Amino acid sequence: MLEVVGGKADAYLHVTLIKKWDLCAGNAILTSLGGTMNTINGEQLDYSSHTDPVNSQGVLAYLNSDPIIDKLRQIHLAG
Repeated sequence: MLEVVGGKADAYLHVTLIKKWDLCAGNAILTSLGGTMNTINGEQLDYSSHTDPVNSQGVLAYLNSDPIIDKLRQIHLAG
């Protein structure tokens, strides 16, 4: 996530199970800079207490929207 925020990576893609508490700080920083972190399906991550603390829907995070981001999502969904 820090590589995306620092401009050294275009996107962060995570496809295995991950606990939401491992994502929330990076999500907050990225969002404050105008970036986006969603599931691979484009849904917002729900950090509320009534949801499963494990995210099983993958993560795609980026600072600047770019056609490559859509391509990453398509590749993953087709996989």
